[in-house]
Amino acid sequence: MTFRVSSRMHRISTGLGACLAAGVAVLLTGCGASYKPGGDGFARDAFTYPSTSHVPLTVQLRDTRTSEILWSYEIPPDRELVVHFYKGRNADNLELPDEMRWEEWELGRTSGGLENKMPVPSENYRRMDVYVRKPEPTPVRETP
Repeated sequence: MTFRVSSRMHRISTGLGACLAAGVAVLLTGCGASYKPGGDGFARDAFTYPSTSHVPLTVQLRDTRTSEILWSYEIPPDRELVVHFYKGRNADNLELPDEMRWEEWELGRTSGGLENKMPVPSENYRRMDVYVRKPEPTPVRETP
């Protein structure tokens, strides 16, 4: 006797397998956030801005309703800035319902706590602008 599995049943079992694999991956890697340039592949409003001696960065948080710059950070060369937005952390504040946390780290660091925080507009009314500053002059080596 031969049993035939319908394509619908196959899709359900494949979907359950994918969910189970994702759950195992979370358990194996831990639940802590991982921060790296370009993001970690999850949509969680976390960003890493690496600044180098050739491409020194400044980031600014702007309220798009008023064009006001709410916050600005000049990242030193060979450091990175990690920014993470949390939706609804200040739900009682209608103008600034979300929270932004940030920390400056050495280049290449991918995890740790973000101690600095401030209330910010919701994602529909904020924008992060990134600017490249003029690089510092490189010291000239004297030839003997």
